[in-house]
Amino acid sequence: MCQIIKAMVVDDNEQILESISDFFAMKGTVQISGLAGNSLEAIELFEKNRPDIIILDLVMPKADGFVLLEYLRSLKDGPKPEVIVLTSLSNQSTVQRACDYGASYFIAKPFSVEVLYKRILDIFEVREKSEPIKIPNQELSISDHVSSLLLKTGISPKNKGYQFLSHAVNIVIKEPELINSLTKQLYPRIAEFFNTKPSNVERAIRHSIETAWANGRFSTVNKLLNYDLFDSRYKPTNGEFISHITQLLSLNKNL
Repeated sequence: MCQIIKAMVVDDNEQILESISDFFAMKGTVQISGLAGNSLEAIELFEKNRPDIIILDLVMPKADGFVLLEYLRSLKDGPKPEVIVLTSLSNQSTVQRACDYGASYFIAKPFSVEVLYKRILDIFEVREKSEPIKIPNQELSISDHVSSLLLKTGISPKNKGYQFLSHAVNIVIKEPELINSLTKQLYPRIAEFFNTKPSNVERAIRHSIETAWANGRFSTVNKLLNYDLFDSRYKPTNGEFISHITQLLSLNKNL
């Protein structure tokens, strides 16, 4: 293999970042294109210089690994990078969730940097030998549609509320009655999933909606709904916003 593989490492442990950088620099084939301490930093780096592969820790302050995985899943243009998840988590549901978000490879902590390096070479060696497979008319998943709609309404993956809103819509699509029980049932369900407090869920969703409105995205929401419901003075409640996004998905409109 003669090609240079661009890799980005996302981990809040500076020692891990340094050891990976030093080893890869010594080997030469895998070139570090960016180092980040959380997913928000990683998204900024990714937009400047798209790597071929991302080495990602799941547990980080400010924005965990799922924020980046959600962002990558929402991308529509260009090839998506391979993702290797570094994790000390043995929880099967967490691993399954990472798989659902697009992670394909896992290495348990503590790990050998040499093993990580060889795994990267193996991944790209297999990719080079494989024939591209085309899947015609592949349907997008509900989660993909949710991501697309949230992006259109100006809810950024960089905001924590994006994750909570996405999860809320996915729940309400399956259990519509929960839209009438945000405080007692929906927020606690989301909080349990993300290991946080229901009040944090409510605040983050509110902040995301208000930020989108401050940026003038109410007109986009009106266009998606096909009628003038909102203006700059009237912001939807959390429940109204979730309900309208859910209705759009249920009616399969504007996707």
